[in-house]
Amino acid sequence: MNYLTAQKQISEGKIAPLYLLVGDEMLLMENFVQALRSALVTDESMEALLLFTYDAGSTTPEASMAEIRSGAFFDLRKLCVVKDLVVDEKGPNAWIAALKDYAPNPNPAAVLAVTVTGEVKPQNPLRVAFEAKGLVVDCRRLKGDDYKLWAAAYLAARGKNISRPASWALGTISSPSMGILKNELDKIVSYLGERERVEVEDIEAICSDASEIRVFSVTDAITAGDRHTAIQKMDQVLAQGEPPLRFMGLLVQTMRNVARARRMLAKMPRAQAAKALGVHEFVASKSVAAAGRITDARVETMYEMLLTADQALKTGRDPVLTLEALVLELAGLFA
Repeated sequence: MNYLTAQKQISEGKIAPLYLLVGDEMLLMENFVQALRSALVTDESMEALLLFTYDAGSTTPEASMAEIRSGAFFDLRKLCVVKDLVVDEKGPNAWIAALKDYAPNPNPAAVLAVTVTGEVKPQNPLRVAFEAKGLVVDCRRLKGDDYKLWAAAYLAARGKNISRPASWALGTISSPSMGILKNELDKIVSYLGERERVEVEDIEAICSDASEIRVFSVTDAITAGDRHTAIQKMDQVLAQGEPPLRFMGLLVQTMRNVARARRMLAKMPRAQAAKALGVHEFVASKSVAAAGRITDARVETMYEMLLTADQALKTGRDPVLTLEALVLELAGLFA
């Protein structure tokens, strides 16, 4: 089951007796266990009686399973967590054997959550046993809308909200793990101080890998016809380590959106053209606005400028000088 869907069920009081958490995102597993803990152990003074954790790598299952099968105090449900189970289908594993034996008849007084790093194949007997009575929760790195929803929920829990453009900007960040994304969000929260709303500018200022957003600040200046600001912003982006060829690629992508929007504006209203572009509404609105400030003839000139600069970069010309000349020329088209 999708991680966010399973967590939503917990918030609605729909708690399964068994959870097998699989994937490579330890942060998601920890957050999921915390959600179960908050739902089941509502009184912190009862934690010692209702929360039990076992390390599958350093303990044997005999005594642990006896404790998992026992009743809970005061007719409550306890939470039992088996951490870091290794699912190796080639050899015997005492924990896996014990869990497979337990799964068909789980203790009604307990909720059992087992974390497994890595993939567990659909036909794996342990997975099949847990799916029959509980849930297998996908704890791989979130993507797309799920990534943005998780980030928005994380910020909301800290009293912050995020604008739609900033949500798009956050989605452009290439974060290798959810843990690193969390660190970026923590930095944003600290940066905001008393301010509640996260904007694109905050992500540009704080996030370490926000190159696409920073390139947008250059293209904003270009399409406003502001040569001075465009060069200044470009120099800042390159000084932060953005490779010139990647900068060029992002610049070409943005200008193509403007050119497409220009063609569409000849056939349909602005709102319809923005939707027809098939990109995020933030990008679409900027592309359509820029398209209104350039003629069809200058679009053709723009393509010629991009092609000339691309050839210059590929033939060994100085990349910074080439890009500076390109940015000045493009800004001139919109001036």
